[in-house]
Amino acid sequence: MDATSAPQGAAAGEDSAPGDLSPGGPAPFGLALPGYLGLCLVLGGASGDGPILNGVVQLAGVALLWRASGHAAAPDLAGTAVLRALRYLLLALAAWIVLQLVPLPAGLWTALEPRGTIAAQMALLGNVPGWRPLAIEWERTLVSMTGFIPPLAVAAMAVRAERAALGRAVAVLAAVAVAALLLGAAQVIAGSQHDLTFYRHTVAGAPAGFFANYNHAATLLCAAAALAIPGAVPQRRPGDQPGFAWLGWLALAALFVAGALLNRSLAGLGLGLAVAAYCALVLVNRKLTGIGRRVAAGAALLATAAAGLAIWFAPRSLADQFLVENASVQSRGYLWAQTWQAVGDSFPAGVGLGNFRWVFPRYEDLQVTLANYANHAHNDWLEFLLEGGLFALVLLALLGWLIAAAARAALAGAPAGEPVRRLAPFVVLAILMAHSVVDYPLRTAALAAVGALALVMAMRGYALGERRTD
Repeated sequence: MDATSAPQGAAAGEDSAPGDLSPGGPAPFGLALPGYLGLCLVLGGASGDGPILNGVVQLAGVALLWRASGHAAAPDLAGTAVLRALRYLLLALAAWIVLQLVPLPAGLWTALEPRGTIAAQMALLGNVPGWRPLAIEWERTLVSMTGFIPPLAVAAMAVRAERAALGRAVAVLAAVAVAALLLGAAQVIAGSQHDLTFYRHTVAGAPAGFFANYNHAATLLCAAAALAIPGAVPQRRPGDQPGFAWLGWLALAALFVAGALLNRSLAGLGLGLAVAAYCALVLVNRKLTGIGRRVAAGAALLATAAAGLAIWFAPRSLADQFLVENASVQSRGYLWAQTWQAVGDSFPAGVGLGNFRWVFPRYEDLQVTLANYANHAHNDWLEFLLEGGLFALVLLALLGWLIAAAARAALAGAPAGEPVRRLAPFVVLAILMAHSVVDYPLRTAALAAVGALALVMAMRGYALGERRTD
């Protein structure tokens, strides 16, 4: 269906080109996609804590995956190279999951370290292993598999939804990020005496928002800024008259800068610099037009209030936080060294998805005391390599191929002289990948869902606020 034959309902409120997948009405997931993304952002802020909240998100994701299976991909993706690359990636992921659960004969199982060492220890206790799955603790693998449901559900809907639904999802992302920022300010003000955090392992008084880890809250803020701020800058067109758009743009930017300062995450501040550089590139590449003085004034007032809170709380907190982060960096160095040793011992088979917590204690130095229990390697690339071995490298190579193909397609189809805005979802992916070097943001349903949305937006060459001619 093209734009000229779109139904009146689509013309009134939907982006009818090119997302109408059914002849009787607008494409599905126009509300389900942004609604489910919001659910992930509010309830999916922890990787280990909050099993009930994560369970709600995962059950809803299963229902939406089932619904999505009955619809074809959007016309702008059907038959494209990027869609084929996504299918290959998903097939490889499914194959890896199945292989982890396939029972292997004892001789083959013990030949794959560290399984041989484990078998020798079991033999000392009179327990001779028989056929066993490739994953050392397959029960942990089954539990960890449920973590794929939220991002898969978001991706499945985003691939099929009309393009307007992607814009609504970004609006929800920005709204939740602002709500998390305000909640983080309240958490800082309340301090430890009035704990407003959602999870038991969250430090009272930390500006974690809806997350268990305040560093992840900073990543959400950066991702929302990378998508929302460039989208607030109108696309340049000949004859456009300059107006007051710059006030609203600067107010929105100031709001996110204030949030980064208030959050006090050094990782967030570092990523925020990259986002600020990208947003500045968008700004200089556009001729701004008016968006209304009242909107600009309201945004400026909100930004001023947030900046005041940041100025009040940030300086002393940043000084204290530097000492905390310095100790954290030293702990991460130890974690990475021990994890790398485990990777070498377990390659090429890996130890199985979700088996880090079971394997890592075997490599801990008892003379080294960590302040916290090592639930993750705090380097998701290393942890994934430990869990997946050679297959992890294959999956990462396919992901890189997909992103490269999406970049070529997005930039090739960008309006003349205006390719910068289409880089926004790639910036979000870069933020998540960079943070994964020192943390595990993608193991939360919230940020995994954001990553899935950004990936599909990159595949579809979608830029918020871009004036489409197709």
